[in-house]
Formats: sequence, C-alpha cells, structure tokens
Amino acid sequence: MSIFLIAALAYIILAYIALKYPHILHPIKPELKKPSKKFTKWFMVHRGGSAEKPENTLDAHVNSYKKGCDILELDIIPSKDSIPVVAHDNNLMRLAGKNLRITDLNFNELPNYLPSFTPHFLSETSTFSDKTYKFSALEEIFQNCPDVYINIDVKIATPEMIENLKKLIEKYNREELTIIGSSKHKLAESLRKAIPGAYTFMPMRKVLIVYLSYLVGLIGFIKITEDFMDVPIMTPEFINLKKQEMGKFRAFFYTAFVKFFVSISKPLNIHLRKRGIKVLYWTLNTEEEFDYAFSKECDGVITDKPALIPQYYEKHGYLAG
Repeated sequence: MSIFLIAALAYIILAYIALKYPHILHPIKPELKKPSKKFTKWFMVHRGGSAEKPENTLDAHVNSYKKGCDILELDIIPSKDSIPVVAHDNNLMRLAGKNLRITDLNFNELPNYLPSFTPHFLSETSTFSDKTYKFSALEEIFQNCPDVYINIDVKIATPEMIENLKKLIEKYNREELTIIGSSKHKLAESLRKAIPGAYTFMPMRKVLIVYLSYLVGLIGFIKITEDFMDVPIMTPEFINLKKQEMGKFRAFFYTAFVKFFVSISKPLNIHLRKRGIKVLYWTLNTEEEFDYAFSKECDGVITDKPALIPQYYEKHGYLAG
C-alpha cells in the first residue's frame, strides 16, 4: 500500500472521528434555556413577524412575543443621534415612501410607515391600515419583551451606537438573552469584542467556511466561537427576491449552491448540535417548509408567521424529554 493511500485512509478516519465525536477536540457550549417552554425545536420570528404586523415595529414584536416565540429577530441601524433604530433598510423608500436614510435623520425625525408595502419574504403586498405605525428604538423592544431571546442583526454601526447597544443590554440585564452579529465579518468581530457577554451568530463568511470545511472533512478540526448558524432555504419567495437583487443568471447559481449545501447538511447539523451550536433555517412560512427543515436535523426555523408556532407545537408535540 502506497504512502499516499495510507495517508488518505488516515485522514478519512480522523475526519470521521472528529465529525462524530467533537468533544474530543472542542469544549461543548452550555445549553441555552428556552424561556418557559417545553419544546425541543426553536422558533425565531423574522423582523417581528412581518406577515401579521409591519416588520420590525413594536407591535410586531409584541404580537410574536405573546404568541410564544423563542427568539425575536430584528435589525438595527443607527440614527444620526446614535439611537439603535429597529429597521432592516437604511433607505426609507420601501417602508415610508421617502428617499431618505435613517443614518441622516435624528430618531424623532423618522417618518411613519406607509400603510402598504411589500415585505421581503412574502409574495404579496401587505396592508396595515388599522393605525399609524412608527419606527421603534431598540430600547422599546427591550422594555416590552423582557424575558425572551432577541437576535440583533446589526446592519450598520458606528462606535457610538455600539456603545449605546452595550449600555442597553447591560441596563436591561439582557446579556444572557441577547444574540448579536452581522452578515459583515469585521462588524461581527467588533460586536463580539465590544459585548463579550452576549451570544453570537455567524457572519455569512463564517457560514461558508463551515460548509466548505464540512465538504473536505475539516469541520471537526476548526474552531467555532459563535453560538448560532442561520442558513437560508430556497423557498419560491426567496428565489424571487434573489432574482430581483442579483439578476436571473447570478440568482440561478446562488440558488443551486444553497440547495446543494442544505441537501447534504444533516450530518453537519448533528455535529454542530453536539458542539452546542444551534442551526436555524430561514425564512420559512408553511408547515411543509418547517417539516423539510427539521428533516435536516436543524434546531429551529425562522418565520414571518408567528401564528403558525402554537399550531405547529400542538400538531407535532415537540415536547422535551
């Protein structure tokens, strides 16, 4: 037997052991406690549940909080006066009909929401004419949703806003109920260093590294500091969104890439769970999509429809043992 063959066989055996028994090389992260729940699967509500209330508003987050979600997901952008504003888009055209940027306005200068707009992961325009909706400061969400995990996706940051975010988390004693991060690698690192007591989710670059490491057999050897990995599933709505953002040609390859990785991810998800890292798939809005995600051994799903959560709990009975 050649040296090359022996080396290849040894590599395969070591990679398999590291995949199956991650505790040999890595400390296991402590298990997160689900607040007042007895279900094994986690439900995160995207932007507060934009199918039922205007995305990222206080009303949306309170609605999802009352319906029993495990994690509220929201985005923040700093206003001109460094207040963390709960919003996904810096430009206000889609939500408020004005070609202005949140970063150029003081918080009290922000316009109201339009009564009708199109959420990103839903195929139809949503109309909310029951009242006038306003942009919310992050502190309002902390005040009204005190005992639930909140996943904060920082879209844009300034040193002043990061300091204000840190102070808010400390003020409301939310270090163990807050998950922070950004899709931008450098910003995610800055947040982790500035707020070391909070949980973190992987930036997209780290997600890609994890998948590529898994493909070549190195996943059991790499260090992972983050606590959550959030991964897309290509729903029809998400495919259409990517076509609008990227064009059909680039969206085709992006879609194929994501579908391939999700299709082979079951052993990876089991490995990450053994290390205490939770995998959640987004953004899923039907029970069939939930079923598909859970068939891949993920820990939870991210949805725009909080009303589905109690229905799914009751139907499937994901009770903790």
